[in-house]
Amino acid sequence: MKRNLDKIPQSFKILANEIFEEIEKHLGISRKQLLSQRRDHEIVAARYMAMQLMDLSLDSTLGTIAGLIGKDHSSVVHGLKEHKKLYQENYRNYMYKFDRIRIRFKKRELTLIDAINIVSQKQEIILEEIKFMSTSIRNLEYEIKKQNQVESNNNKGIPERGLLPLKDQGNILGEKR
Repeated sequence: MKRNLDKIPQSFKILANEIFEEIEKHLGISRKQLLSQRRDHEIVAARYMAMQLMDLSLDSTLGTIAGLIGKDHSSVVHGLKEHKKLYQENYRNYMYKFDRIRIRFKKRELTLIDAINIVSQKQEIILEEIKFMSTSIRNLEYEIKKQNQVESNNNKGIPERGLLPLKDQGNILGEKR
């Protein structure tokens, strides 16, 4: 299945990459192997672990997890069931391997989530600054335009803001001199 990552939030992609790194570090299964179509037992078991970690860590749908791991929704449902079965049976020390990865990932996840939150807060501050600067720029552009009009009118002999020279004020009222 083709991975469609366009609609998946960046924070989910970051956490998925962290999961892939932990699995590679502890099991020696690369990201490329996890995302491949290979069905070797070690790769499939590692893929199930990745699905379970994503399910535990991401507040998302199974479809999102499927997109991150390059499978479809039904494969994720099957993978989570198989994970539970392998974990309960402790097949080939599956439980120990998974728990070790989960604990290490949880430690990394907390610092990663903190980092994501800090970046989000900084983005909000930057957006507020951009809005303020944009308003200031618009105000300056308005003032410059207004000043240019005044200067243009002065060059044409038109007084600023309707003030006429003293000698012409009587003519406005229709008075004769």
